[in-house]
Amino acid sequence: MLSRLFAGLLSLVLLSVLGCASLQPGFSKPEVTVTGLRLLPPLDGEFAPRLGVTLRVLNPGSVDLSADGMSYSIALDGFDLLTGVRSGLPVFAAYSETPLELVLTADVLQMLRLGRALAERPDWRPVEYEFKARIDTGRFSPAIEVREQGEVSFEDMAASPRLQ
Repeated sequence: MLSRLFAGLLSLVLLSVLGCASLQPGFSKPEVTVTGLRLLPPLDGEFAPRLGVTLRVLNPGSVDLSADGMSYSIALDGFDLLTGVRSGLPVFAAYSETPLELVLTADVLQMLRLGRALAERPDWRPVEYEFKARIDTGRFSPAIEVREQGEVSFEDMAASPRLQ
């Protein structure tokens, strides 16, 4: 009796693993590009600035990607400055680009810490940035982690046209 139960559980685990493996062949990790930024007014009664971000999500795979929601953040020089979450995401169709609007809210204390760190910096070295997103694709499939990082120098910011 115990051996039948063990065999049944083992079969169930193997079928689950094989089933998940069969879902992966057409999957390719999505690529995310920031295509727009705009300042948003703070919410009533709050001081924290908000930032509207427009993304272009490129699905290079042969299967549509549906997601329950996502969490995301932007860090500057290691300070987690802006965070947000969103549910009700559109389906990211196979071999297509989908625009996506996000709202991030600033952490005022982290802004102050970053300001102090930049003021105490002896040189004008570039500022490192990191965009992270975690896309939740459902209970039985792993979340998709997206990460973009780089640096921006103060000279680049002075030379580029101003955002409107």
